[in-house]
Formats: sequence, structure tokens, C-alpha cells
Amino acid sequence: TGVVDSHLLTWSPDVKTGEITFAKPDPQGIDDFTTVDTSKTTIVSTATPATGTVKVAGSVGVVEADSLTIHIEISAGAYGDFKIDLDGNGLDDLLIADLGNTLPTDDLTGRVLIALQLEPGEFELRTLADGIGRVADVRPQDLDLDGDMDLIVAAFGYLHEGGVYLMRNETVSDVFDFRLELVIERTGAVSIIPVTDLQPGTGPGFVVAFAQEHEIVSLFLPRDSGGYEERVLFRAPHPAWGMSHLAAVDLDADGDIDFLLTNGDTLDDGIAFKPYHGITWLENRGEEGFHPHPIGRLYGAHAAVAGDLDGDGDLDIVASGFLPQIELPVPQNAMRLDSVVWFERDGDAWIPWEIESGHPRHTGVTLFDLDADGRLDIIAAVNRAWDITPTETGPSLEVWFNRGPR
Repeated sequence: TGVVDSHLLTWSPDVKTGEITFAKPDPQGIDDFTTVDTSKTTIVSTATPATGTVKVAGSVGVVEADSLTIHIEISAGAYGDFKIDLDGNGLDDLLIADLGNTLPTDDLTGRVLIALQLEPGEFELRTLADGIGRVADVRPQDLDLDGDMDLIVAAFGYLHEGGVYLMRNETVSDVFDFRLELVIERTGAVSIIPVTDLQPGTGPGFVVAFAQEHEIVSLFLPRDSGGYEERVLFRAPHPAWGMSHLAAVDLDADGDIDFLLTNGDTLDDGIAFKPYHGITWLENRGEEGFHPHPIGRLYGAHAAVAGDLDGDGDLDIVASGFLPQIELPVPQNAMRLDSVVWFERDGDAWIPWEIESGHPRHTGVTLFDLDADGRLDIIAAVNRAWDITPTETGPSLEVWFNRGPR
């Protein structure tokens, strides 16, 4: 679930089906129209008046409101996602991993938060865990198969304070009760993927990508006798590889879970241009383990996502780069620095297409059909937290609408 835009108009009636087109007149007289499938949309209203035009299922009306917040349900398939109804009221809540401090520190600033959706579009923020190393990821999973959702936490930390935790759900009343259990004390956990039977007969477990000097991807399985068994699925060639993100996807459509891995972290030594940074597909070959395939190179590769951008029936990949030490604006006559790249799949080959250059400030990227035209669009997060001298302002998301073949 994510917020698409908070600067347009609000439609307050409970629209369940069809399409809604909302518009805010541009100061220069150009209307900006966007269409959303309301079967997957919750639209909430506000009280401050403004005026605009809204079209719902063919009818046009005038509404008075000042902002539009659309919460769109984005499923990550069978591999787990952030969607969880923790309080059992039938409304999706939001799990939040909070670093507490974007800068490196061993201070115990990490938190796990839940944004409880009490009413459609109305959220209340509560803390589920705090006082741990900086938290980079949290995912729900019923690891003990007792019918409620536990939480798996990746505490990146820094040099000493970090690890992977299980928050065992022991809630018996309206007050949430989670018991924090240490799975492994190790810094650098960046991503968690809940899995079931990743390898035949292994049951529920979870995969963790570790950065820092570890640079490994490991499967953790609970032991009947207590504790966890760790199986290393992938080990990077060297400790400066810069692992930054892990995602689950069946890239070869053979029915099992593969992984999409990015390595592009430069915040340890500050060196921006490393020729080995990029995107790797970890192919699941069953009993043979996971085989790495290089997809392509991208300086500062920080996230990657799979989707069929060109509608040819196979999965392409979009990746984004994060190089905060590169001062903006990037001089066009000095270098051409890709910051968002589409890797088009062509058989066994991957063809890189530049989507954006000169703006390496993206720590996250996702794909979604925002304008409901049947084509996936690209949404990238903008992270300015590491900019020593602020050089730009504006939205924290950038969107590229897929217009199809030229």
C-alpha cells in the first residue's frame, strides 16, 4: 500500500467500481489528468475548501477539498509484502521500518512501527519495538504456524549494533504484545524475504541480504530444538561489493522463487564509481542452489524491480541509482550518469535503456499502472538525506508514465 499523490483534489464518496479521473488546473492553464482503477483505491476527504473537477464513471461534478490521498494496494505476489491487518478490523495496516537516523551510528535508534488503519484512510501510528539498531526492513510471517502474524526485523545497525530479530506475536487482547528474539547478531541486514519451502520440505523461513563486510544472502530456518539454521545462498566476490537490496521474483517463470539483487552501496568509503556495481539475478536451480546471472551495470545501484514494461510477455527489470556524493546538478558536458535504467529482456540478453540520467538520488523504485492504460509506469523515491548542501527541493517521488512504443 502506498501514497501516490497528496497534492490534488479529494473525492469523498465511497467509490467502489469504475474509474475516477481527477484534475487540478495548472497555474499556466494546463490541466493534469490522471485515471485510477477505483476497485483498488481508497479515497479520503479533507475539510479545507478548494475547487476542482472530478469525473466518476462518466459523470462530472464539482467538489470542494484541498488534497487527494490515494492508497493503492500493491501486492508482491506469493513472496510476502508489507500488507497486514494486525488488529483484525478488515482494513490493511502499514508496517514501517524506521532507521531512526539516516547517518551511520551504533546508537539504538531503530524502531518498528505500525500505521493502524482505524477507518478507511485514517491511520494511527504505534510503536511495536524500539531501542535496537537502525531498522532497514520488517516483514510479516506466521513463522511458528500458530495462526497469527509474527514480524521478522532486519536491524542494519552500523559497526557493532545490528542483527536479525523475530518479533513473536503473543497478543491476547487489544494491546499488542510482541516478544523480541534475536535470530543472529550481525550488522548490515538490508532486506528480508519471507519464504515457504524455498528448498523442498524446509517449511517457513526467511531470506536475508547482508551488506557491510559480510556481503551474503542467507536462508534462515527455525530448528525444532530451538534457534535457527543458516544456509548461505550467495556470497559476493569480495567484502566491498556493496549489497543494497534484495527482491523475490520468478524471473524465468519456472514456478519457483528467484531473487533480484542490487549492489551499489557507496556510503562506506565514499567512492562513487565502481565498475562492479549493478544488478544480479539469482536463479533458483533447486538442489543445485542459486546461480548468479549479471543483468547489467549501474553506478550506485540501490534497488531493482521486475515487470513487463513492453508488454511482450516476459519480465523486464528497472533499477535506480543512489550516489549522494555526486553534487547536483551533474554537469552534462562532464559525464552522462544513468540514474534510472530499464533493462529490456530479449531472450537471454538484457538491453539497457536510459530512463533518467544525472539525478542519482533514488533509494527505491517500483512499477505500477498509475494511469490505468494497461502499461506499467515507473515510480522512484527521491532521497536527499545525505546531501551536505541542499541543491534541490520538490517532491520525494518521481514518476515516468509508460506511453508505449513510439
